[in-house]
Amino acid sequence: MRSNTKKQNRMKIYKFRAAFTLSIMAALFIMVGSLQSAQAQNMTQFNDEDGIFHVLIPENYKINKKMTRIDESQMAISTEIHSIVDQRPYKDVIKNFIIKYDQTIMNAIPQEDVPKLLDKDIERYIEYYAGMEGVLRKKEVGTYGGQPGGEIVISYLDKEKGIQSIRARIVYSDVSRVEQILIGPEDSMNAQSTTDYFSSLTVQNGRTSFPGEFEQEWDTIVSPFGLFTQLLPKQTEPYVPSDAQITSNERVERISLKVVDPVYENIMFYNLYGYRFNSLMTMENVQKVILDRHLKKFRVNINTVQFSQTSAGDYPVLATKVHFAAPDRYPYMNTIDIKAHYYGNFVVVQELAGNNAHVESVIAKNMGRFFRFYPVRGHKQLMAERSGKGMKKLEEQAQPSDAQSTPPENTETETPAQNIAPNNTESTNDAARAAEEENDVQLQEDLDDLQQ
Repeated sequence: MRSNTKKQNRMKIYKFRAAFTLSIMAALFIMVGSLQSAQAQNMTQFNDEDGIFHVLIPENYKINKKMTRIDESQMAISTEIHSIVDQRPYKDVIKNFIIKYDQTIMNAIPQEDVPKLLDKDIERYIEYYAGMEGVLRKKEVGTYGGQPGGEIVISYLDKEKGIQSIRARIVYSDVSRVEQILIGPEDSMNAQSTTDYFSSLTVQNGRTSFPGEFEQEWDTIVSPFGLFTQLLPKQTEPYVPSDAQITSNERVERISLKVVDPVYENIMFYNLYGYRFNSLMTMENVQKVILDRHLKKFRVNINTVQFSQTSAGDYPVLATKVHFAAPDRYPYMNTIDIKAHYYGNFVVVQELAGNNAHVESVIAKNMGRFFRFYPVRGHKQLMAERSGKGMKKLEEQAQPSDAQSTPPENTETETPAQNIAPNNTESTNDAARAAEEENDVQLQEDLDDLQQ
């Protein structure tokens, strides 16, 4: 009996020790997990390398930066800093800390524009989360760290996590929009770490100095007709959604580029049109091309259009800038700036259309500045194309024959001097008027062909 009792006591002790050991291990496991969870939420001071802002953010952040050059010393910058705090499996909580900032391509954001921009920003959040049964919990407009801004809190239904919330603060400087965002469980919106995060944001004015060369950072575009070269920004989201598009036929070539302002969500259109006409391009003819081909498509009173005559190098330039009523599709577009470079039978039109502030921006002026007109090259290329087509036609029409063809004998006895018209001023003027009328008729035919 005593032996059995001792065995039973030993078994109880072993079971107790095993249970105690498991309890200690579980406690240590939980403690380590809690420590790891706490460490994942450790906030660190983040100082943006561009000097735009600084903020407290969890340590495990990632940065995605995109830039496009606007002048020799400055870039337009779009950056996102994202940190994810994942407390699983110890706690079913995931938090997303996000800082986004975009800089305008305008020279500056007028203070009177900020209230409208804020309304549009806040409405963008409301519309997005409306599809997730979003409920607006808070909406305010105020000043944060001395800069104008607004804040919004929305609760919404996540299919996997249940009820979640987003808290977003939007702050404007003179050239930047900064969005500070937290996404997570509803009860995390007012936690101490959240308060520290939002109260720590400081936004600075100005741009960062980034000296550089356009020739190295922008694309060199060559005219299909050989008429010009142009430096243009490369594809860089969100500012340049795609590289310049190039199209051409035998008569017209077109280079087109869209430049987007992510702050205003406006597009600036830069188009280059190269024309090969059969008529001589005088100043009057170039005016007709601009009016018929480039201004009639806008709500422009062509009777009030004024032109200025300048030059670029050895060649004349006809310029005009027109303000007009914005079209329904682009309610912000109110200005078109046109410069037509012409020589001989060739015209190249630079066309810049958008909001007036964007048309006047530094990046717009630099796109115009890096245009070069080469009509002599264009003429040589046209002659080479025609020669190639002529030779091809001759080769197609040629028939094999053993007979040698000989040129007909010249039976004319007149000397070259006999074919010269007499020096008659009246007949010379008549000939000039006739040539001018013929040139006008040819231009109209060219324009009619282009419309087709």
